[in-house]
Amino acid sequence: MSAIVSRDLGRCSLRAVWERMQRFTDEREAHTPDEVWFVEHDPVFTFGLNADAIHLHDAGDIEVVNIDRGGQVTYHGPGQIVGYPILDLDNVFTDIHKYLRLLEEMVILTLQEYGLNAERSKGETGVWLDVGTPFARKICAMGVRASRWVSMHGFALN
Repeated sequence: MSAIVSRDLGRCSLRAVWERMQRFTDEREAHTPDEVWFVEHDPVFTFGLNADAIHLHDAGDIEVVNIDRGGQVTYHGPGQIVGYPILDLDNVFTDIHKYLRLLEEMVILTLQEYGLNAERSKGETGVWLDVGTPFARKICAMGVRASRWVSMHGFALN
């Protein structure tokens, strides 16, 4: 497996990054290295393919974008780390659920380095703090898509 290219895209709109991600994925060739993009988005709510409008009560002036990933509604904004692993899963394994569990594990281990006890919440995708208590809260949302087994979208770490 070759090295993965990491890119810091700074702060930019979700639409601009989404279009860039689609182009990058469409233009990939067999020798194209995998990449992970890190970005901070301008305020936006994204609706995944399975999203239900009941989960967004009032967006106010914040843009709402229907997007081609799994999951429900996710807010992106300044101060949040968004990671987009664009990986050819055909070179590793072709199992989206396994991929999501590995993304969760990566976030859990990273947060442990910062002294946070993060974990999975049974039956839910993402990473949580204080699971099993009245104070449980999601610290990392995830929504992915695979096209020809190349992953798109990723995680949003609060």
